[in-house]
Amino acid sequence: MKKTNTLVLLCNLALLTTGAFAQPITLTTPMGPRPAELAAADYVGTLKVFSATEAVPDGKDAYRYPHTSYEIYKADGTRVRKVNNGRTLQIETPTAVTLPRGRYVIQAQAETAGLIRIPVIIATGRTTTLHLEGPQDWQPGVTAEGALVRLPNGQPIGYQAR
Repeated sequence: MKKTNTLVLLCNLALLTTGAFAQPITLTTPMGPRPAELAAADYVGTLKVFSATEAVPDGKDAYRYPHTSYEIYKADGTRVRKVNNGRTLQIETPTAVTLPRGRYVIQAQAETAGLIRIPVIIATGRTTTLHLEGPQDWQPGVTAEGALVRLPNGQPIGYQAR
């Protein structure tokens, strides 16, 4: 009988330590499929700067108005590149520049304020657009007033980073 009690006690002890009678651990974070793997080159966004325009003669009495060039700097002040924003005299739309996501400073000519420096954020898969042309050339859609960035003269030039 003593051997039987010892055997029952050992079996119960084994069951208790294996978790057969223990409460399950509940996790609250939902599981899903493995995330898509992105290479460093996939973390890019686009920058478009509608800088001030300049009149360039195109024939006898005709003019083209390409956007002026501008410079891109890293947040620490290191120059990234100069962008020839006019591309050609036939195309007056600004150059779309692909950049790694991050913080940059743009130095460009604004039509109504002269040379300005403005911080921008480039986000993965998104386009950041600056409207430095004349106020008649761009009007923001309906948006909350605090969502706009303005020049000192009050002209809206784009949307605040969120």
